[in-house]
Amino acid sequence: MVKYFPIIKTTDAELKGYFFLDSFVKKGLIPVFELTRSRRSKNNSNGDVEIKMKKIFDLCEGRKFILDVTTENTLSNSQTTAFLDNANGFINWTDFIKKHQDGSIIPCVHYMPGEEKDIETQLKNLESISDVTACRFGFSDDEGFNADEVENAVKFLLGKRIKPIYIIVDSGFVHLKTLDLQKNKILELAKKLNPILGKNDVVFFPSSSFPKSVMDSGYGKANAESGGFKIGEVEIFKELKKISKKIPYSDFGSIHPKRYEDFGKWTPRIDYPVDNEFFFYRYKLEAGGYVTAAKAIVKDKFYNPIKKIQTWGDEEVIAAAAGNPNGKSPSHWIAVRMNLHITRQFLNL
Repeated sequence: MVKYFPIIKTTDAELKGYFFLDSFVKKGLIPVFELTRSRRSKNNSNGDVEIKMKKIFDLCEGRKFILDVTTENTLSNSQTTAFLDNANGFINWTDFIKKHQDGSIIPCVHYMPGEEKDIETQLKNLESISDVTACRFGFSDDEGFNADEVENAVKFLLGKRIKPIYIIVDSGFVHLKTLDLQKNKILELAKKLNPILGKNDVVFFPSSSFPKSVMDSGYGKANAESGGFKIGEVEIFKELKKISKKIPYSDFGSIHPKRYEDFGKWTPRIDYPVDNEFFFYRYKLEAGGYVTAAKAIVKDKFYNPIKKIQTWGDEEVIAAAAGNPNGKSPSHWIAVRMNLHITRQFLNL
């Protein structure tokens, strides 16, 4: 039984974090890849998604993965938009899946209220080329479905599907200030969905409490050189396991669910995840930047390198602390954080 379904956007930083996971960890995951456009260039003006698909196949090496499509404007292009068009049973999406299906893709069924006929056609076509499908529902406070809408949609899919289905209830960003309120909403929905699933169906509830900025209210103090905060999604999962031990863990790999591509002005910062919380250090370039931050990390009382398996993220922190950072951009250290977080949470399951 797979115990962890991380949601991973196909941005360079997140694919890098996944690439450097130990093979033991990769074999125990089914990642949910949210397909995005590739980086635009002179010879790739549209940001062709085929570039990202090749990377996914190269990274997964035949292992199963769930494939979904981004809805974020900054990561979309004409291809991703076309995949979400419901015309003729979402034919652009089903044709794309058929073109690439090698047995490793678990395709997401796109669900749009009021388009049940096209949804049913889509489901039938995807089941013809896959032993299992998935469907992802937005369940955050600011967008997506409410609890009744999710329950009704799931009942519709269960009534139409022939093969097993993975239900992904995506709660998006869960702010620590409102964690208890959002947790209770997730738990109440879980209690409704769990009994109606078939024996081989699976439901999981990804979320992320990692903020857009560690300086946000409820997380850190403005301009502080260090700080820390708990991992809300881990707390939610502990409560979900009381409802059913069959519910697997799912999150965004320590990444904020919304993408902000333009970093603008930034201060070098290293975030270090432990079991239930993150701590961080940040120093301006003139104060030593990533090297100073890494030295502070390894001296911190909470520093706890992973010992069960060799972990790239820890190696990167140690190299930087020795004065030899292998990356000096925020994207590199996002990949490091993600690599450490997924590894640690997987080993804790």
